[in-house]
Formats: sequence, C-alpha cells, structure tokens
Amino acid sequence: MKALAWALTLGVGASGVALAAQDPPRVEYRQNLGAKISLDARLRDERGRDVFLRDFFKVGKPVVLVLAYYECPNLCTLVLNGLLKAMRGLSWTVGKEYEVVTLSISPVEGPGLAAEKKKTYVANYGRPGAETGWHFLTGEERPVRALA
Repeated sequence: MKALAWALTLGVGASGVALAAQDPPRVEYRQNLGAKISLDARLRDERGRDVFLRDFFKVGKPVVLVLAYYECPNLCTLVLNGLLKAMRGLSWTVGKEYEVVTLSISPVEGPGLAAEKKKTYVANYGRPGAETGWHFLTGEERPVRALA
C-alpha cells in the first residue's frame, strides 16, 4: 500500500526546551535525510486508545507529521501556531484532503493533555470535520524516541 506523506520534523536545540516542573531533557539533533519512519509505532490517541502510526496514512492522502511538546513554553507552541496559520491559508481542509498527526515527544505527557491541545487547535482552525483529521498522539519513550 502506497501512502503519500508530507513530514514536518522539528529539530530542537537544548537551550530552547524546558518542561514545566522538571529539568530540561537532553536533546540531540541528527539529520536523517531520506530515512523512513516506522509506521508500526504503537501510540495513544487523545482518547487514550491504542493506535498505530500507520492508522493515519491512507492511500492518496498526504500526512503532515509534527513532533512537539504539548507543555512546551516556547518553540513548540510557535511551530503549532505557525502550522495552524498556514493550514488556514490552504484551500484544502484537514480531514478531507489531508491528515495532520501531532505527536508529543515527551513520554510524560498523556492523552488528557493531548485532548486539551486538540480541542484548542481544532476550535482555532475553525473548519467543520477537522476533528476527524487532526490527531494529537502521545506514547511511551521507546516508540517516540524511535520516531523522533
């Protein structure tokens, strides 16, 4: 099965990342141009259900993959807000012509926080049906690290 995918990958410098009430994680940046990601990663959606990354890749439907911290005080919020602004300017609609998968790269963030972010961003996007195409995921450290 072939899937057309757009991937937006963040490289975050250690000096710009801090999580609330904990020490900043050690962040490394390595380019992996041309590398393929595994669609077999087991994750959790915003309702706490187990999902696989492959569940969001449908034939002929592009996917925007965004890696972020949901509680990030700076860069990740700027990236998500920039994505939202760019998506509003497109004639295509999330859920209809393409999918967006936002994955927290922090294994301590869970489905409750993902659900809050989804509610906020889908409401600010303002197009009907977006909730079916914009997914906010979390996961255990191992699959998240492999994807990141």
